[in-house]
Amino acid sequence: MRFPLFAVTVAAVALCAAPPVAFAAQTSIRVTGAWSRPVPAGLPTGVVYLTVANLGHDPDRLIAAETPVAAHMTLHRTTMANGMMSMAAAPGGAEIPPGGVLKIEPGGYHLMLEGLKGGLQAGAHFPATLTFAHAGRVRIEVEVKAGPMAGGGGMEMR
Repeated sequence: MRFPLFAVTVAAVALCAAPPVAFAAQTSIRVTGAWSRPVPAGLPTGVVYLTVANLGHDPDRLIAAETPVAAHMTLHRTTMANGMMSMAAAPGGAEIPPGGVLKIEPGGYHLMLEGLKGGLQAGAHFPATLTFAHAGRVRIEVEVKAGPMAGGGGMEMR
């Protein structure tokens, strides 16, 4: 009868020492629907869209992003003023209020991929990590969805 007690003790110690299965599960931040447009090889930029929900009781802020497929992944915002669309970096990040949602979507906030290390083919997936002021780092998977190729389009960039 000693063996079952020993086995139970070893299992309990192992479970207590094990790290959490998914870091994102330990935060109040949920990221869904991460996607990108296809980008032909040779073009230096791409974009990522997604939705961030803050399920907590305190505000949080998206402050950084990174991915191995690009030299830089930065938050930008597209705005319309006097009939002219422009895009600029959002160096302070973007706040997500408690119980709120941040939609990073075409025509608004987006995560700019700069210095792409290769093309992005429809159907492919790539990892990225978002950093929040309070929730910390959240790893995501981005799907490259079929559709119009990324590649400029006459927008003023600042």
